[in-house]
Amino acid sequence: MYELGARKIAFQNVGPMGCIPECKTEFPKFNGSCVPDLLSMPTLNNKELNKTLTDLAERLEGFKFSIFDYFITLMDRIENPSDYGFVYGSTECYSSSSLCEYPSAYVFFDDGHPTQSVNEQLAKLFWAGDLSVTSPYNMKQLFEESND
Repeated sequence: MYELGARKIAFQNVGPMGCIPECKTEFPKFNGSCVPDLLSMPTLNNKELNKTLTDLAERLEGFKFSIFDYFITLMDRIENPSDYGFVYGSTECYSSSSLCEYPSAYVFFDDGHPTQSVNEQLAKLFWAGDLSVTSPYNMKQLFEESND
């Protein structure tokens, strides 16, 4: 992408795969808790992504990036749903052939995908969130940053 002229690129790291409803169902021995091995892999990947992008920013003239911390922001909604206006953090709205009455009360729509309400919250954070969730810039700052 850089060779084609891209200088500002926004990234989202990998989410807490071990905490999605599908994983909790597939690994019943964890009694509905997050699957540790499936949490450690995204954590390692996310650390390497940050290191790699920081290195590229130092080596490639004009390259700037933003990383949205999808892992932390989604995990916080799973663990503390009521802090974000949700009732259910770790169960899905749609299961098999049954749809819940109020999808906006859920963090997850189905066994692997967040609801529209969650995605709207996260998109707003990616666009204008502080350094605790997006760094070294949020997307708005990244696009406003000069190309020098």
